[in-house]
Amino acid sequence: MKKQLFGSLSAVLLISMVLALYFGAAGFGLSELLGGLTNSPGFEFSHSVIWDVRLPRILAAGTCGVSLAIAGAVLQSTFANPIVDSSLVGISSSAALGGALGLLFSANRNQMLFSILGSVAVAIICVLFLARSKFTGLRFTLFGFALGAIASALLALVTAGSRGANSRSLTTWIFGSLSLITWQAVAILFLALLLGSVFLRNQTHSLDIVSMGLDSARHLGQDTDSKRKIWLLSCLVLIAPSVALCGVIGFVGLAAPHVARMLGAVRHKQLLPVAGLLGAIFVICADTLSRTIAGAFEIPLSITLGLLGAPVLLLVLRGMPND
Repeated sequence: MKKQLFGSLSAVLLISMVLALYFGAAGFGLSELLGGLTNSPGFEFSHSVIWDVRLPRILAAGTCGVSLAIAGAVLQSTFANPIVDSSLVGISSSAALGGALGLLFSANRNQMLFSILGSVAVAIICVLFLARSKFTGLRFTLFGFALGAIASALLALVTAGSRGANSRSLTTWIFGSLSLITWQAVAILFLALLLGSVFLRNQTHSLDIVSMGLDSARHLGQDTDSKRKIWLLSCLVLIAPSVALCGVIGFVGLAAPHVARMLGAVRHKQLLPVAGLLGAIFVICADTLSRTIAGAFEIPLSITLGLLGAPVLLLVLRGMPND
């Protein structure tokens, strides 16, 4: 059953990628799409659009979706709370604050480098606070929520204090945008996903145990404090580069793991890859709608994901048992 589910979601992901290549501001027929992909003579324009704009954007959307969905599933176990995601506990907000500071101080040079360094630096501060916290259960979740509120308030101050072109570009980035993605950015996102996956290797059994509750995990001999540090570090690696390069993208880390569980992927060995595939599908489809549904105007990605993600969450809530 799990192999069939994984295969079905992989097919849906491939179809969504093909449709994302096909649709866009520059309309292509099937022959132009194939000619552009293969760089056939006479299809130089479609080749440039596909390989320089659409393909890196699609791959970045998919990689970002996988990273955020996996991080969301890990955080829900780390906090022993099914409604947690990276934005709720402060990691995304902290990374966004650092990325915004990096963009403002980059002076239009090496913006990618400054954004990544800023995101990682401030997110590390947040993760250090979370890792050193002795709180458990609901108090741990509220502690993360407080850190996120502080980072969001500081981010609002930074945005309000920016002027001119910097303010416009910063606002666009904060609401999520893949319009400036390059192949270099795709490589960075993929390396971050690979590194985060390495940190999570052999952690799925411990995640299964902790997801049943911290008290149960301790009774079964789990060192929850050290495990929590590993998981938070993994989430930092997965989240910070995605926020730095794509902006704040919500709902994916919250919705994808719940949908994966509804589809039957309960144990983390299946949950993490299934949630990752769902996250990739969500972000690719949302980004395709963002850049096509309003013609030449591009809707911020977080708005599209919010409009798509809220109904998905409502369906998830209907399928959950009552307490």
